[in-house]
Amino acid sequence: MSERKVAIITGGSRGIGAAMVDKLGDSTTTLSLTTTATTPRPRPKKLPMP
Repeated sequence: MSERKVAIITGGSRGIGAAMVDKLGDSTTTLSLTTTATTPRPRPKKLPMP
């Protein structure tokens, strides 16, 4: 049985939060993030769910 990883990231549009989104966006971790940015920022490609 495989375990699914989920990361909840607050402040995902700038600084450390954005770096975490970039790093985890390349993995199989499911991301849930919040942001207050008014200008959208390019996100990592969405990976298919296992």
